[in-house]
Amino acid sequence: MSNVFDKDFRHLNLLTLTKGIAGFISHYNYNMIDQSFVERRPESGSKILHTIVVENICTAIRQHGLGIVSSIVDTCYKLLTMKFESFSIFLAYDDIKSLLSKEYRWFENQRSEGTTMYPFGRALTFAQEIKKLVTGNVNALEQCRIAISEMGNIVSLVRMFRAAKRRVLSGELPFILSYSVSDTVKDLSDNNSTSAKTGIDDVISSILQKSDPDFVRALVSGLQGVTNKSESGIPNNFFCIVPALCLYWMDISCQGKEMMHKKNITRDGYFTDDGFAVGLAFVLSVFGQTKSYER
Repeated sequence: MSNVFDKDFRHLNLLTLTKGIAGFISHYNYNMIDQSFVERRPESGSKILHTIVVENICTAIRQHGLGIVSSIVDTCYKLLTMKFESFSIFLAYDDIKSLLSKEYRWFENQRSEGTTMYPFGRALTFAQEIKKLVTGNVNALEQCRIAISEMGNIVSLVRMFRAAKRRVLSGELPFILSYSVSDTVKDLSDNNSTSAKTGIDDVISSILQKSDPDFVRALVSGLQGVTNKSESGIPNNFFCIVPALCLYWMDISCQGKEMMHKKNITRDGYFTDDGFAVGLAFVLSVFGQTKSYER
């Protein structure tokens, strides 16, 4: 993937990012606390790790205009739809469906007996069973984790662009609120001046009253529509894999942190992967199983 930064490493190259979002989400990890993306592994020969923060996006928006936000969101939606369809196909595999159905039946039996606690040992056993399913040297649990993390990275990128857009607009808001057209034209009786005043007042009012669209909710609603129209429908037992998946994610995250302290890097070393948490919440919302998982 080509670098998403300009040569001075400070300014975000939105054109490169728009064309290479698929590579970006697989090479960068999201940090929810700082609202930033951190490069997972530097390029060969590089001594730095690139990071993308909201201020980088704000600078790019000021340079290219607010129209770039709609373009990025549209590109993210198309890519997210492709990732989600692939993930739905993955869940529709017979082996995966069989394990999920088995776990769902066990959970329903436990709940009918009045027990809603999910044992830690059960999650470990279920994780080992899924790991036995290997496709292309990658076990099924790893495939699921990667897919959810990448979808979470896409959603997080959209959230960052929305935050950057709001920050840019909030920076311009004081100029609008302190501006009074009436003071400028109160001594003028020309009809053209009155028309100009009315036109400017209408523009300012539309800016102040225009609602800020929630892109993430729009993504959830859009993918719920795509899922409802799909032939496979919505799997009603996806939430059963979440405990095993979370344990596996914790194990992989610990390995990534340990790798950062080693000189011989054999795999990616990173200290954050909050894209998984965002992606998991997103998938549960699209499937409508958030309450099923919480209970």
